[in-house]
Amino acid sequence: MQKETNVTSSIYILKKNAFTTLQRHWQWLIIMSTMLCFKIKRRYSNCDNVANYDAAVTILSASFGRKEITI
Repeated sequence: MQKETNVTSSIYILKKNAFTTLQRHWQWLIIMSTMLCFKIKRRYSNCDNVANYDAAVTILSASFGRKEITI
């Protein structure tokens, strides 16, 4: 009985870790695509998206512990 409980707990932890990793990658993909959109708009139009771009960089840096993000 104890062994089954340990296996079940291990499977639950693995699933939870996999979901957390997937969630972080999805968040990274959304933020990077948003940043790229802002960068393109900033470069090729008169629209001022500097604040939004800087906010996206700050969020991404805080989420992943990176000091500098370059795209």
